[in-house]
Amino acid sequence: MLTEQARNRVTGAVFLIAIAAVGVPMLFDGAGIQPVRLPPVEVEAIDVSALQDVEPPPDIAPTLVARDALLEEIDAEGYRRDTGARHGEPTLADASAPPLGGPAEGWAVQMASFAQEAKAQELRDTLRADGYDAMLSNVKRDARKFTRVAVGPLLARADADKLKDELAGRYATLGLGEPRVVRFGH
Repeated sequence: MLTEQARNRVTGAVFLIAIAAVGVPMLFDGAGIQPVRLPPVEVEAIDVSALQDVEPPPDIAPTLVARDALLEEIDAEGYRRDTGARHGEPTLADASAPPLGGPAEGWAVQMASFAQEAKAQELRDTLRADGYDAMLSNVKRDARKFTRVAVGPLLARADADKLKDELAGRYATLGLGEPRVVRFGH
């Protein structure tokens, strides 16, 4: 084991050797490598007449207005303030509610609602494996988040009622409660 003094001497010696390895060759190098002089580059004039035919950028004011309107409709986590559904996901509403509007509207059968998304995904995967068109819809109610599992969409309320009865009979043993017909919007 080296003493403190011996360690300092070894460190100093290594430093001096490193300086010598860099400095001694510089002493015997002479003038070194001569720099290469490049000829000046001639710059050609640019014809800007072709740029005059370029269209100006589109007016982004309507986009900004739409963005501001969307920010008024959703909260910081992306949930719609009016329905509680996450923006961009299917909206499910009580069957007695007025039509939701939007490009896709119809009916669905809600199987269950879970506080844990993993359980909802498991049920959705089971329904899909059995041939049903199952989906998830996230919703926030009173600052609590839920993931709903539904089958659909269906165009006719009568078809949704038949599907509800079929699902109630087939999945009664899972203890999910009674499925319910809901309005679907997207």
